[in-house]
Amino acid sequence: RDELRRRREAATARRDGAEAALREAVEGASRDELLSALELAHAALLVGDSSADGVGPRRGEGQGCRWMTREVLDAHVALAALAHAEDDEHDDRRRRAAMAQLCVRTESLGVDRSGRRYWALDRRAAAEGGGRGEGEE
Repeated sequence: RDELRRRREAATARRDGAEAALREAVEGASRDELLSALELAHAALLVGDSSADGVGPRRGEGQGCRWMTREVLDAHVALAALAHAEDDEHDDRRRRAAMAQLCVRTESLGVDRSGRRYWALDRRAAAEGGGRGEGEE
């Protein structure tokens, strides 16, 4: 009985430590912090499968569902948001590099009496703003 009590207390301490690490990692939003906190969560059994451990809902005979605590879910959501932000940043860098290679005129060719401003872009003139209609000429 003492052995079981000691094991339960050790498991509770691991769970509490893993939950605290998950909360800190979600607030800090560091990729490495999130990954290490998720490893702690797996070791502390904050994630499981109901067919293997008998905890959580079941889909049918012999079919289990994966389950996790709210803190683990929040960490996975934060990790996905970081990955999405990194992808967006990579796309922005690629787009800026492509734009840097283009030749763009910084001064307009002139303005017509309707107030449209004309620019030279790739062997054609583009009109911007002003007057009755906008368009290319």
